[in-house]
Amino acid sequence: MDGQASNSQELSQLSKKANAGSRLLISHMPIGEAEDYRPYWNASWLQNRPSWIIAENPDWNGNFKVKYWDKEGQSIIFGNEKSSLKKIFDAVFDGG
Repeated sequence: MDGQASNSQELSQLSKKANAGSRLLISHMPIGEAEDYRPYWNASWLQNRPSWIIAENPDWNGNFKVKYWDKEGQSIIFGNEKSSLKKIFDAVFDGG
């Protein structure tokens, strides 16, 4: 599921073990880099990089160090209906 938004059906399937037990679903939201394979990524950023994207990480192709404190970049993380945090809350993970 890496790089793709999960839907509630997928999360429900993941929470069930083959032996009919259940497992906790924990979310992780990195904020120090933006990745070009994530749902929020805009392809135009490769040619016209926003001010909050600093530079590509030389150790990880497609990962870009960001100014996570920048207001424009923060809008991807939280504060609106399309933010990553809102999607995590809506997906009802067991923890993060």
